[in-house]
Amino acid sequence: LRKELRRGVEIDRLLDAGLGAEIAAAHPTFSIVRDPAWMAVDVPGHDEGGFEVVLRANPFGQERVACVAGLLAERPELGGSQLRRLVDGLAARTGESRQQVAEQWCRRYFDHLVAPVLWLYRTHGLGLEAHQQNSLLSLDEHGWPCGGWYRDNQGYYISQQRVADLERFLPGVGSAGENRVDEAVIDERLGYYVGINNLLGLVGAFGAQGLADEHRLLAVLM
Repeated sequence: LRKELRRGVEIDRLLDAGLGAEIAAAHPTFSIVRDPAWMAVDVPGHDEGGFEVVLRANPFGQERVACVAGLLAERPELGGSQLRRLVDGLAARTGESRQQVAEQWCRRYFDHLVAPVLWLYRTHGLGLEAHQQNSLLSLDEHGWPCGGWYRDNQGYYISQQRVADLERFLPGVGSAGENRVDEAVIDERLGYYVGINNLLGLVGAFGAQGLADEHRLLAVLM
């Protein structure tokens, strides 16, 4: 929707105006994939023409980055998921068990990808709909999580109660994108998309693929 495309432009401007520097200072390995512009064809009589296209920045070079949903997906034609190959490789390299590797991997995953999302909402009132498909994970040369990214201009939520904090960077933010909402809405979105879909989905993937005990991973993450 065009209001969602406008959100991407606003967030790009918000990051340039100072929020990006604050994120980098607090969580230097986390960032947001920007959508700084868009194009569309106007169709008379229609608010949405159906030809809207987002122009997305590509911040990636040679680093190893994976969409979390793809990382966890079972790939029987390849003998298992990419997650399985990572865990098995790390276990062989370190001499530790799959369980030990899984617990360390999940700790790093939380620190690099989930903690910054929670910090951003707690500190600035900006909620990110960070489910697995919208979450990108940077991996080091051995396969350990070393950075996180959020993408998707549809899923930005600005707290109506705390919008003044973000307006010190960009006055009127959230108006063009129509995404100023009550915090109860953001709480629900974060609870489901970050808590259930992302974190519990991660734990479920480890368990379903026989890589770790889910109860022990829940103790690590919760």
